[in-house]
Amino acid sequence: MTAVLLAFVVATSTAHAATIGSITQLAGTAGCTTDPSTPVAGCGTARALGGVSPFFGSHSVALSPDGKNAYAASFTSDAIAVFDRSSRTGALTQKSGRSGCVALTPSAGCAIGRGLIRPTSVAVSPDGRSVYAASIIANSVAVFERNRRTGSLRQKRGSAGCVANQAIENCAIGRALAGADVVAVSPDNKSVYVGTFESDGVASFTRNRATGAITQKAGTAGCIVETPLSGCATGRALNGAEGMTISPDGKSVYVGAAIGNGVAVLRRNTSTGNLSQTAGATGCWAFQAAYGCSEGHGLVGADSMQVSPDNKHLYVASGVGKSIAAFRRNRSTGSIAQLRGVAGCYAQAAHTLGRCVTGVQLDTPEGIVVSPDGNSVYVGSFFSNAVAVFDRVAFTGTLTQRAGPNGCVVDPATSGCNTGRALLGANGLAISADGRRLYVGAANSSAISVFSRSVPPPGNVKVSVPSRVRVAIGSSVSVPVSCRGSKNRLCPGGISLAQASSSTARAAARRGGSFSIPSGQRRNVSIAIPSSLIRALRSSGSVRAVASLRVVLPNGKIRNTRQTILLIAATPGFTGSNPFDRKRTP
Repeated sequence: MTAVLLAFVVATSTAHAATIGSITQLAGTAGCTTDPSTPVAGCGTARALGGVSPFFGSHSVALSPDGKNAYAASFTSDAIAVFDRSSRTGALTQKSGRSGCVALTPSAGCAIGRGLIRPTSVAVSPDGRSVYAASIIANSVAVFERNRRTGSLRQKRGSAGCVANQAIENCAIGRALAGADVVAVSPDNKSVYVGTFESDGVASFTRNRATGAITQKAGTAGCIVETPLSGCATGRALNGAEGMTISPDGKSVYVGAAIGNGVAVLRRNTSTGNLSQTAGATGCWAFQAAYGCSEGHGLVGADSMQVSPDNKHLYVASGVGKSIAAFRRNRSTGSIAQLRGVAGCYAQAAHTLGRCVTGVQLDTPEGIVVSPDGNSVYVGSFFSNAVAVFDRVAFTGTLTQRAGPNGCVVDPATSGCNTGRALLGANGLAISADGRRLYVGAANSSAISVFSRSVPPPGNVKVSVPSRVRVAIGSSVSVPVSCRGSKNRLCPGGISLAQASSSTARAAARRGGSFSIPSGQRRNVSIAIPSSLIRALRSSGSVRAVASLRVVLPNGKIRNTRQTILLIAATPGFTGSNPFDRKRTP
């Protein structure tokens, strides 16, 4: 069943390969900005962009919630670069003078900052008041006030301006911050979390929502680490913590262990911000079930990750394994389960256990982002110098890499992919809130590239099924589903069947089939038939069923409709091009 559905998704995604979710680099200097030390023909230049989006960092480019600004962690420049962003085109323009960057030294005309030795990650608070930067060599997190009118940054004064693992002038001292690699702010603006590569864990801070100042939590609530450390709680699958994401509902924090080859599942108390790991296999997923975790595949070198906007799925990029893993998420508990079969993993090469779909341009994926509408997933592949493009079926979480050149953008030109500029060492990704622009940090190009993303045009979409369907009696049925709507629209969703008199439609929905159909087209969707329907078909030859249809709208919401279908058993001896033609053969 899984193989049938996967093949169906592959077929339908090819049909709309040049429409929704496709990315095109902006023309001219608007399409890429590089550090003056690494000029690229046709790109603009900006100060303090050296080594932006380093190999160690997966969240090195961040956009402000209002869409007015972009911020980049520049590894070799020891700086944070600051840009104004055009709401119309998405193009970036560096702020002039000292407002354009904050750096450890006054080079390039930047403002001077503290705790910025090799920054790898940057995050903007959802309220737009603060920016935080993690630095892997300084072992610190720097704290900046953001002017919500201009987007300019000012580091907080005194020890409030940074927290470090060791004594640094004008910085507070924190715990479990060795190799601070990734930083994230909770959706409710109450908490800041720092993933630490050398401390093998997560440092937890309470955030003052009025000032943006952070204070490390007292006692074991202040840190959770794999290698025992005085004053910290202990956890599993945190060795080499490098990737981290907070679910949009604020209930979960997921951590990627690049050395431990796993994902730690941490529950977040939405009142206190405290983190806890569930005991047993549900508390983590790891390669070969290490640490007593559930066994996951495609997690070797687990790094960047993101929860989908609908809170239903988690996607993990694993650099060493050259793979992308997909998990279903329980929205009540935050626990995750890998999608079954090959749907759970994409890899650069065929997986030795046969559990992954083979993808292209996935050599060392270090960055991943899900589009706000949930229809697309983009992956930055460091050694492929590429961005890989995937379609996502929101109903099931299944990913399908686009066929042909629209499935990847590569620098330099490579057969089978579209060509991009300034993508050497592509890594950190960010996408605008409206889903129309994608930003890619590239360490070896010392650049940020800007892409336009195709989004659905205005207008509704609808799905429908015939009133009668002739079916073979078996464990599944193929039902034709049509998509209606504006040109270049897409109907992603699912369908399930239950008897018209049954109250188990919801349970049946778990066995439904998924679809992703371009407007104006029709596809056959394979659906598991409830046993009650099979018995009715065998006894009477026909039965009325209710098709529960779900379609994901462009805004991410789900529209539910029901339609009655008469299922007619396909009896041997009947023929005709019309499936409902009851003429007997001679």
